[in-house]
Amino acid sequence: MVRAAAYGAEKGVQVVMKPHGGSSGASDEIIAAMKKVGHPNFKIWYDAGNIIYYTGKDPVEELQPIVQYVTGFCAKDCAEPKSDVMIQFGTGKVDFAGVFKVLKSAGFDGPIMVECCAVG
Repeated sequence: MVRAAAYGAEKGVQVVMKPHGGSSGASDEIIAAMKKVGHPNFKIWYDAGNIIYYTGKDPVEELQPIVQYVTGFCAKDCAEPKSDVMIQFGTGKVDFAGVFKVLKSAGFDGPIMVECCAVG
């Protein structure tokens, strides 16, 4: 990722990591990755639903220590670890108002992508 971040910077493309379990599961792992890569072009595309899906942790609490690295947000809800994410916003455990409050407090002005929601 160090080389990818540097190459992306040369080409004008930002390189991001999305929380997806394992080495990017929650804030502790994400902070470790940010420190290891150590490049200003390496950022986080935050996914609150994945925080719940992969770790069962509170996405608002997990966002606070890493918010300064967040450059984009993936809107997706999740009711419990390893459960369906094809659900309507607000029917799971993601506190979207809380997430947006933390993002706003850090000056977030990046894109928001709807990854999935209830069919129909």
